[in-house]
Amino acid sequence: MMLQRKTVMQQSTSNTIPPGALRADRVWHVDYPEPICVVEGSTTTIPCNFTHPELRTQSSGVGRVVRVVWCPNHLICQGETYSVYDSAKVTAGSRFEYLGDRTSSCTLQISKTTSRDAATYRFRIETNVDKGSFAGPLGVTITVKKPEDVDVAVRSSISGNVMKEGGQVTLTCTADCSFHQLDVKWYRDGQALSETGPALHLSSLTIHNTGNYTCSLDTSSSKTSLPWSLVVEADGRESLCVRCVPNLIS
Repeated sequence: MMLQRKTVMQQSTSNTIPPGALRADRVWHVDYPEPICVVEGSTTTIPCNFTHPELRTQSSGVGRVVRVVWCPNHLICQGETYSVYDSAKVTAGSRFEYLGDRTSSCTLQISKTTSRDAATYRFRIETNVDKGSFAGPLGVTITVKKPEDVDVAVRSSISGNVMKEGGQVTLTCTADCSFHQLDVKWYRDGQALSETGPALHLSSLTIHNTGNYTCSLDTSSSKTSLPWSLVVEADGRESLCVRCVPNLIS
């Protein structure tokens, strides 16, 4: 995912360091991604980068970042504001894992997302320089959808839908929200298959692979994708698929 939104600030009342403590040709900034839609129960990663001016302290010379914080629905993540990650008080077993560092990366990962995770998240940097702190005000908005509310579709690795025996094809279940590490249910002619990953690999095809394939993220299977029909030809003759439907997705 490309980072396209940049928050840049040079000096303000609450997010600056004293005059002479930083180089004037560099600025604070935090790069956030575009809004992210996530399927409930899955894992999502928020890519994030930051930079800060060269820091100088009166006592030790070179300053450094001493604390990083991610918080939901707050402009500056300051004080007693609720945070999902705080390097000063890391919680073991938290679903929010900081994958970044204190030099340039502020990437955050959220596991087993719930509807309560829907929020606008912001990142804050604190340094050992007096008043040397900054929070990127734009933030990144996370939307969480239930599996039954997500539109899914089957994509194919081939341009058509007719294959020869012995061939192979890969079907991929796609959605309008990310669903990393979430089980996918696959069906052929309405019958559940054993595969649970986002990709269904069919190799050494036989006429028995002929049928309508659908996928679903919903554990109750109440909502599936439109069918993708596969026809496997045997001995040069097209196999008869009386239940197949025209593919509506190319």
